[in-house]
Parts: sequence; C-alpha cells; structure tokens
Amino acid sequence: MSRCVALLVLVVSVGLFAQEPTAECPTSECAQPSRTGSPALAQLWRDASSIHQIKLQFVEAFQRFVRAQAGTFGDEGSELTSAVAAMRESLSRWDRAIAELQSRVRRTPGEAEARIALATVWLDRHRPEEALEELRAAERVAADRADVYRFRALAQAALDRPQDAMSAIGRASTLDPGNVANRYVLARYRATADAWRDAVRALQRARADARGDAAAIAPFERVGLLRQSSGTAPIFLQSRYAAAMQAIRTGDYAAVVATLADAVTTDPIVASPAPVRARLVEAAATLRAGRLEAALQQLVAARDEWPDQSEIHRLLGVMYRIDEQQGKSIDHLRTAMTLAPGDERARVTLIDVLMDERRLSEAERELPDASASSGQIAYRRSQLYQRQSLLPQAIAALQESERFGPVIGADYFYQSWAGLLVNQADFDRAIAIHVRRIDANPNSAEAHRQLGEILILQGRDDQALAELLVAGWLDPKDARAHAAAGQVYARTMKYPEAIEALMRALAIDPHLREARYTLGTVLMRVGKVNEGKAELETFGAQQRDAEAQGQREFELDALRRQAAARARDGDVAGAIEGFERAAALDPQSARSHRDLGVALMRARRVEEAIDRLQRAQRIDETAEGFTQLADAYAAVGNTDESARLRAAYREALARARADRIRELTR
Repeated sequence: MSRCVALLVLVVSVGLFAQEPTAECPTSECAQPSRTGSPALAQLWRDASSIHQIKLQFVEAFQRFVRAQAGTFGDEGSELTSAVAAMRESLSRWDRAIAELQSRVRRTPGEAEARIALATVWLDRHRPEEALEELRAAERVAADRADVYRFRALAQAALDRPQDAMSAIGRASTLDPGNVANRYVLARYRATADAWRDAVRALQRARADARGDAAAIAPFERVGLLRQSSGTAPIFLQSRYAAAMQAIRTGDYAAVVATLADAVTTDPIVASPAPVRARLVEAAATLRAGRLEAALQQLVAARDEWPDQSEIHRLLGVMYRIDEQQGKSIDHLRTAMTLAPGDERARVTLIDVLMDERRLSEAERELPDASASSGQIAYRRSQLYQRQSLLPQAIAALQESERFGPVIGADYFYQSWAGLLVNQADFDRAIAIHVRRIDANPNSAEAHRQLGEILILQGRDDQALAELLVAGWLDPKDARAHAAAGQVYARTMKYPEAIEALMRALAIDPHLREARYTLGTVLMRVGKVNEGKAELETFGAQQRDAEAQGQREFELDALRRQAAARARDGDVAGAIEGFERAAALDPQSARSHRDLGVALMRARRVEEAIDRLQRAQRIDETAEGFTQLADAYAAVGNTDESARLRAAYREALARARADRIRELTR
C-alpha cells in the first residue's frame, strides 16, 4: 500500500468518542510521499497530515456537542455553546489551512503527487468535486497510478454517481490487480456472478499469501465525518438539532455549525432563567459526585421556589429514576412535559421509565403521532413494538427513524433492523439493510459475515462466499465466518477448500457442531473415511450433550414454574419439594438456592433457609439477597448479623445508584 493510501485511510473516517484519535495513522508514516524522496513533496504530505489534525479537533468539538445535547444532568448548557464555538473556530482554521496548501500545490502543476495529496485533503473535507478536479490534473501526468482512480471512485460515490464510481474502481483494479479491497468493491458495483468469483479468487490469494493470522485490518475506505463502530447503541440528535444531520451527510459543515448555533439559543438547558440554571448546575455537581439524596434535596427546594420550571421537574424525574422511585419519576416527567410540550427529553425519559416498568400500553400512549416524530421517538417506538412482538410495526418505525440519523451507532441500528427482517423471513430486504450497514462500517467483519450467512439462505453462493472471505480477512479469528465459508465450499463441491475452511473454524472454536458435521461428511466424500468417522462421532457426542442440556433446561423451567404455582396456592411443602429438585438439578444456580431459601422461610425452617440463601449469595451476590438473609437472621434472634446484612444491603443500593450515575456520564 502506498503512503498516500495510508493517509486516506486516516482522513476519510474518524472514530466518534475515540480515546486517541491520532493513533489510527502516525504522522511520521502518513507524511511520507509515495513515490519520491523530494523534500517539497514530503512536506506537502506532512502538511496534509497536519490539516487532518485540525479535522480531529472539529470532530472532538462535535463529540462534545453530541454528549451535551442529551441534557442528562441539566448542566450541559455551557458545554453546548462552547462546543459550537470550538466547531466554528476549528472549521475556520481547517479551511484556511486547505487554502494555503492549495496555493502551494498550484505552484507545482505538473506534479501528480502534489495533486493527490490535495485530493485526499479535499476528500477529508467532504468536498468531492474539488477532489475530482485535483485527481483529473494528476491523471493527466500519471495515468498509470491506481490510487488516482481509487480516490476518484470514493469521490464519485460521495456524489452518488455509482456508474462513474464503478468505472473508476474498475480502472484501479486493472492497474493494481493485487489490491483485494478494489476487487471486492468492484464486485459490489457490478453485482455479477463473474465479478463475485473474481473477488473470491483475490480473497483466496490473499489468504494463501498471509503469514499467520494478522491483526485486524481496515482496508476499506469511505468519505465521511464519523467512523461507525460495532456494538454502539444508536444516538440521535435531539429534534431541535435534527436539521444538522442532512448537512452532516452532505459534508456541509458550515451549515452544521450554523444550524446548531441557532438551535442552541432556544434549548431549555441554555435558555432557562439564570437563577434556575445556577441551581440546576449545583444539583448536577452534587449528583456527579455520587450524592444522590443531597442532589434530590437541592432540586426539591428549587421546585418549591420555581414550580413552573420544566427543567427542574425533568431532572427530578431523572434522579428519582436513578433512586428507583419510579412513581415520583413518572409524575415529575409528566409535569415537565406539560410545562414544555416541545422539549422531547422528558418524553423520551418517561417512555424509557414506563418500558422499564413494563407499562407498555402507557408508554405507547406517550408517543406522539408520526407527524411529530423524531429520530429518538421513532426509535423508541420501534423498541416498544419489539417488546410487544409487533415486528412489522417495529420495522416501519426503524425505517422512519433512519430519516433522522443516527449520528453514531449506525452499525448496530442496521444490524437490529436486518435481524427483525430475518425474523420475518424477509431475506431480500434484510440483505439490502446489511448492505447499508456495510456502507456505514465497511471494515466490520461481523457485518460481512452476517450478510454472507443470509446470502447462503438465498442460494447466492458466489456473493455469500465473497462476503464470508472478507469477514475472515478482516478478522482471522472469526470462526463462524470460516465455518460458513466451508459450508458454501461443501455445497458447491469444492471439497479441499471446504476442508481447509472448516478445520480452521474448528481450530478456533471446536464447539461449532454444524461445521464439524459438514467436515465429517466432506472427509467421507473425498475418501478419508477414518477421519470422517472420527469427526462425525465427535459431532454425535456434542449433539447428545446439547440435547441433554436442552432437556435439563426444560425440566428446570417446568420444576420452577410448578413450584412457584404451588407457592402461590399456599402449598408450601409442595413448593419446597419442587425447588429442592431444581436445586439438585442445577446446584450452581443462585436462583435455585434463593427460591428454595424463600420457600423454607415461609415454612419457618429458618436455619435451612439461611444455608440456601448464603449459597445463593456466594454464587451471585444481590442487594435483595442481603435483605432476605437479614430477615432470616432476625428470625433466629441474631440481631448483630441481621444489622450487618442490612448495612450491606444499603451499601449495595448505593453502589447500584453510583453505577447508574456513572452510566449516565458515558
């Protein structure tokens, strides 16, 4: 890979909330020219890398804004305004630095390297037309450089010109036939069986050329402000800021800043009266310090002084939720909504509280109609429908929420959407959504693997194999990707390749039963009878173990349900018998011992109850377990131990509250 390619990997996709955003590509590496030792060109690349550092500052300021706009503690107003100011200042410096670099590049009109350096900077700035202008100039003097056409493909894709992008990536593939990423991208554009087979051959060669299992790589490039990562829950901008999302998508960062700056002025956490804001900041500082009761007292006093301030009631709702006083939380959140109908923070929190309490019909009534929807509201609507197993409605709500974002968490968002479609057996739409997921996070091995697994169900073997090989290339430790590739090879009677892929999968995860069965049958087909029989015997043993485990879990569930029913009917002896059988069947389950301990307490067999409750706590310590043991020791007259356990219960509750507060700050 040339050095300028390394720079593009750096500049086109920046991670949101990354701890060390500069670590993706060290400046000393990115600053080197790709084809010449010219000091002037080397300096151009160093300057291009420095410009990227300015972009990182813009992104960091936007990160701060995204965190603050949630308004979790109510003291984020100053952070919102300072973040917008920082975005404006860094954007101004960013554009000035690009203009200075552009002026210097113009003084070397015949140097392709200089034009390419400037093109990558324009792509980083999400200005594809300007990047194309530089790339055309580079092509006139260096038509044999594959990177010119690869960058051109990125620019054309950013302009939504798929035919032009396909032509450019095709030319890049011709000039650099060993570039596996180019081959895969070209196959996605062409979407023909021949193109997918060509990509498969390139990926197979890459595997054959690999020296051991390399660390995770990121070969796929995309133009954009923020990198999407796997496993991150979707975050949407508040409805008052949602207009900025379209400008983010198109790279109009000046419009992003202007839109956010205008909207901030009317945000309640900024626009509330100064004395109210000061009191909220004070209470928020107390809460952040972990002093929940003191923070509640401060807010209650503020409520008494300013009963018509919606932010005070909203923050009381948040704090009572942390304190698990859900009734008070709901009351204050509804009051906040009445006082400020246009502010969705209280509404979203209320919906969350009601869903936590499984009051789903009430939560649904709090949802506004579709005309007043937002990204957060539509996403909550989908979650609510999923809780009710109303999957078609949940899918429609996800489609609605996509219009508003998300800002981050797109990978998880599309993964969830595709999963619902698979549950509905709508595989064609699931494939389309997984493609969008890969567009958002092209270097996710899991995204490629899950797309490949669905393509197998559709019988699209060539495309499935390409996706699965990409997954194994991105993450050589993905056993399921290798196993699924082995299934495709076996289905298409490419037995040597199937054996290799399946053995690789089982070396990583020997518990993949389907992979072991397929390996056994393939070995038998190629005449390796003894090896095949051995694999099938191992498969049979694993299958029997799995069936026994399933039967055991079924019996446990039945025993627990029957024992609980007897306890409700007052048959304590019958309940104890059932819970004893469950504990014997699953002696490492805290639940089994705790259920039995509670039943023994009801039968006044307190010493036995203490033994079972202690066992449960040793396996899984819970706050409730402390109170149960405290009651048991009180019943036998051991007041000291009972008092100690009640203190432990209070400490456990305090830790749980502190954990919830820390979770809010993430």
